[in-house]
Amino acid sequence: MSLMEVLPHRSSAERSARERSRKDVERQTFRLLDEILGQSSDTVGVRLWNGKAWPDDAPRPATLVLQHPGALAAMFSAGTEAGVAEAYISNDFDIEDDIDAVFDVAVGLLTRLSDGNHKRTLAGLYLALPHRRARQTNGRSRHLLASA
Repeated sequence: MSLMEVLPHRSSAERSARERSRKDVERQTFRLLDEILGQSSDTVGVRLWNGKAWPDDAPRPATLVLQHPGALAAMFSAGTEAGVAEAYISNDFDIEDDIDAVFDVAVGLLTRLSDGNHKRTLAGLYLALPHRRARQTNGRSRHLLASA
């Protein structure tokens, strides 16, 4: 078999693996959004980097726009408000429309994070997401799990 006969099959397999990976990231992102924003879905919607909407396309007072697959990881890797602010400044995410609605949801999220079981569930989902700055977030991920 020649090299030219092997390459098309290989690139087709690689494309298929990348597509599965993209779908896995999207699925994990939706699962994490269900956990962190599920009760607030009437107030805040989310638009993913690929244009897909969570929980649906219905208009809401505010939309959180995730700029890339690692945006949620960038937002929560530090586990602090400053970390979320850094992710915003770095254009990992944006907020459209009513920014106050997003802050109200954030206060509710912080309250739910005081539950250790809920925190462990979120940490597991978080670790499954791609991390844009993997070297920086690995230590923070361990910290999130240790404090759960």
